[in-house]
Amino acid sequence: MNLIILFLTSQYVVTYTDIAPFWDFYSNNCISSEACGRGYTGIASTGDLSSVLINPASLSLENKTNYYSEYIFKNTVGWYYDTDDEDIYSLYFYPYLYDSLDINQEVDSPDAYLQELHPNFFTGHAFSINDFIQIGATYRVENSYAAVNDNTYHNSNFKSSSFSVPIVFNYRNLLRVGIDIIYSSFYIEQSYEHLDFDKIRAKFGAIYSPVENLSLGLTYLPGTRETITTVHGSGTIVYGPIVLPLEIGAGICFKLNSIPLYFSVDYNYSNTSEAEDFVDRHDIHFGLEYDITDNLKLRTGAFTQIDYRTSESQEDSEMSNFTQIFNTFGLSYKISSLRLNLSLMDSHLFSSGSIKQTYVNTGISYGF
Repeated sequence: MNLIILFLTSQYVVTYTDIAPFWDFYSNNCISSEACGRGYTGIASTGDLSSVLINPASLSLENKTNYYSEYIFKNTVGWYYDTDDEDIYSLYFYPYLYDSLDINQEVDSPDAYLQELHPNFFTGHAFSINDFIQIGATYRVENSYAAVNDNTYHNSNFKSSSFSVPIVFNYRNLLRVGIDIIYSSFYIEQSYEHLDFDKIRAKFGAIYSPVENLSLGLTYLPGTRETITTVHGSGTIVYGPIVLPLEIGAGICFKLNSIPLYFSVDYNYSNTSEAEDFVDRHDIHFGLEYDITDNLKLRTGAFTQIDYRTSESQEDSEMSNFTQIFNTFGLSYKISSLRLNLSLMDSHLFSSGSIKQTYVNTGISYGF
């Protein structure tokens, strides 16, 4: 959040990061049940409609048309431990100023939590125009959280939801190029303020298959900023810049000739250093997918979610590292034209920081 208020005549200027990127480690809903099962990879893979969240060029329909829906569940995370109501009040207004707060008392349970803000879902429809073009329409809740504490009323809710139109061009399964045109709505509600704004962005992707059983993928999402001005009495408050960082991804996927086993490795970069108190994000994803039968697929994988605060910010906060290592598992079972997906992502086993999370993702796909 990092609210730094400067009084300039009748105007307050507020550096405000409730929306992004600080809370991404929890607010990101990790959509796409297939990708979630195999280490949240898919930059160089093809799949159902949910795959466009990883790479817009990934959409590859088995049938002429496809309907897809999924729902995401995630655990509640203890945010910090403290028994001082005044400190909790300050934390919600100035959450980066941890060094001035006594937030490290050893108590039995946390006073504040990050928890799921329902509903968290994805739904959409896609169809093939011809062998060359596929198009779809989706709606999803990409980021959301509720910050709740037991001692005060200073809670907050955040949600970003998007309607998008992915379009994929496929040239002989050699080169796939895609664009996802995204209209996003951002909303933050707190005890002292309600803010919202809309953005139109476009994510680009490509997958190149130079030889059989090998594909390479790239994605690109341009960064942008937003500033919001609100009127309070005789003065105004300017919130900003709210940073939505540039994102770049690269991936490779290959299949063994002897058995139907797929290996995927993705690298994801985010230019979060554009926001104050952050460094750029660099995360590695690894995934495996095995076709047991034509109707049953098993998946597993792992990926990193590195703490992207600056070292100074971590020291000032007096809170431990947020870095997590996720293990993932998933499966798909096909019954006629219906495919059921289930995946689990969990960071409890290998993560040593203060944050440990669990995601359960359920999806259903119908094509004809």
